[in-house]
Amino acid sequence: MKLLLKALISIIVISVSAIAIKLYWNRDVAINFSELMPKEFFYCGENIGPNSKEYIHMKKWFEANQTKWKYTPLNNIQRNTFKSPTMTINVFLESISVIYPDKNGAWREASRESKLDEFVLTCQNSEN
Repeated sequence: MKLLLKALISIIVISVSAIAIKLYWNRDVAINFSELMPKEFFYCGENIGPNSKEYIHMKKWFEANQTKWKYTPLNNIQRNTFKSPTMTINVFLESISVIYPDKNGAWREASRESKLDEFVLTCQNSEN
């Protein structure tokens, strides 16, 4: 009987911990990314800074959108990105996300679980 009680208590503790972790990661947070922006970005083959229209637009967007962000686990750090005018593929450790236009021209994003080694391409240095 004591063994059964210990097992039940263990299951309850593990379940409550799992629920707490899930609630923690799914909560909305406020982050002002406009304050975290670097001095410049590499965008469309050139460096853009605080005086460019793209940088100004991005900064204003971040200022206006400080809420409803969700934290994601670190295993979602992007490993590779493949970009073209009609598709972007983001490869993560345990998933792949594809952004693409559907047949009506509306941009969509679809993702699925996949291990990194199932969809990995290594960038090759041109000097090698």
